[in-house]
Amino acid sequence: MQLRMLRKVGSGLYLALTSFVPWWGISLVLAAIASIASRHEMNPDGISYLDLATEATRSGPGGILNAYWSPGYPALLACAMMLFRPQPEYEFPLVHLVNFGMFALALWAFDYFLRSWTANCHNAAEPGGQRDHRLLIPLAFCLFLWHTLHLTPLRLATPDIGVSAFTFLIAGLACRLRRPQGNLMRYIALGAALGAAYYMKAAMFPSAVAFLASIAFFPPSKEQRRKEVFLCATVFIIIAVPLVASLSRRAGHLSIGESGALNYAWSVNLVPLVWGDGEIREVYGRPIHPPRTLFQRPLVLEFESPIRGSYPLHFEPAYWFAGVRPKIESAQLLRSLKTSLIAYKDIVCLFPIIGIGACVLLLSHARGERRSRVSPPMTWLIVWLVAVLSIYAVVLVESRYVAAAFIILWLQLYVWLESRSRRRVARTVYCIVVAATMFVLVSEASESLSQAIADRNANRRPDYQMVTSALRDLGVVTGDRLAFVGFWAFDAYFVRYARMRVIAQITDEDQFWNLNDDNFEQIAARLEGLGVRAIITRDRATLKPGWRQLTDGYSVFPLGQNRLIRKPQATRETMNTPMSALATAFDSR
Repeated sequence: MQLRMLRKVGSGLYLALTSFVPWWGISLVLAAIASIASRHEMNPDGISYLDLATEATRSGPGGILNAYWSPGYPALLACAMMLFRPQPEYEFPLVHLVNFGMFALALWAFDYFLRSWTANCHNAAEPGGQRDHRLLIPLAFCLFLWHTLHLTPLRLATPDIGVSAFTFLIAGLACRLRRPQGNLMRYIALGAALGAAYYMKAAMFPSAVAFLASIAFFPPSKEQRRKEVFLCATVFIIIAVPLVASLSRRAGHLSIGESGALNYAWSVNLVPLVWGDGEIREVYGRPIHPPRTLFQRPLVLEFESPIRGSYPLHFEPAYWFAGVRPKIESAQLLRSLKTSLIAYKDIVCLFPIIGIGACVLLLSHARGERRSRVSPPMTWLIVWLVAVLSIYAVVLVESRYVAAAFIILWLQLYVWLESRSRRRVARTVYCIVVAATMFVLVSEASESLSQAIADRNANRRPDYQMVTSALRDLGVVTGDRLAFVGFWAFDAYFVRYARMRVIAQITDEDQFWNLNDDNFEQIAARLEGLGVRAIITRDRATLKPGWRQLTDGYSVFPLGQNRLIRKPQATRETMNTPMSALATAFDSR
């Protein structure tokens, strides 16, 4: 009796885990926990995207145009800001709400791709040799969850989850080209998806070109004609041209976005990423309008205008580096490719159970068992994804750029290996990989949720809010200008929260701390004349007289000694907004 009940329970669990609906619930719950746990986290790129979104809410859609940052993600943030009208303390949580929405879209796109892709496997199999591919569903969702939550974590305010969503959507649409009905509309939809993806990230333009080339030389369907590929390319160009024209006008030359050229200059040519961190060699050109130099020793830079943003140097790098042109040198390129291959190896080894499972399938040959025939590897898909990996390898590889490509390639490899291995071995490998992945994901989610609950119970405020409160106690308030010693402004998220601006930077910390009192007073007086109200540094063990220690490792030297210490302004205004009610449900008792 007990054995029969166990069999029924096991059969019910198997049916549940090999269907799509339960995995939607599991995925959304894990993503929601990750979003809640990281709701107050931020990254340097996210500050620039938030500044762009704010510009769009003030000046209209033109505010999100930037030669370096793509407009898709800040457009989503701007829509959310206009919808919820968040107060400053709810702004970072709103960003993570948008990220959760993008995750839901990526989940839908992956579901769409998986159904289209598995349908191809079923349709191509021989009537007598078709295998049960239901175990592919839990494996596929585990690969999706692990790579998405680890390689493109929701705590990062970047468009990469949206890029993954477009990658899955494009792959799913292309998989359906094998169906005879409505092929023309699918090619139009493919072109539209390729064009929309370019608005999310500039790297999707060369990715779209690689995709069009792959389906032209390796057609997904035998019925495909050249005019259909031409139609797809035409739709893509029609959608992409307005952005290309706007960016070219802003850059002063034909441009699909300056991020690729600048990242090549920084990563491959080793042009200094930040001003004052080294000299730019003459061979790479000269900046047309670099930051203004106030002092040479130590180097003090000022950059209040004409670029806006919390930290103008990071708000539009293409403006400050205009005139710098990357140069292809074989030695540097080979070094970059080697570094990229190491990065790809690290991504594969990040969760070794996936690679181990593939090796076990490779070593398991179905000698005495009839092999099933599944659809041959989709050449166009593999060629496209390998081309995407190659594009990033030439410039810069970060795990968040290539998560979707790795998910699809792992799935393709597992299906190909499974079709050549023993069925019992394949089932065992699938179950072990799924169980190990879910154990890791659930453990991490429970730990993150426990920490979030503990922070809430302890009424622990985020560091950026505590730094802002300490500055306001010293009379440094909203709208004030700041100067930083070193390169700490990238991570000073309190600047955005407090609505302040960094307009000057003292690049050489050692030279600055070795200044005598007279030279220090000269720099302080010059900065004060520019309207700077405080000099800030971080992680400084010993401080000179006049410096005040803040929280989170920050220290401040207030300027304008004749100013009265103003009372801190109220940071919580009474405002009945949807975002206030949503955030209060978790952050307040």
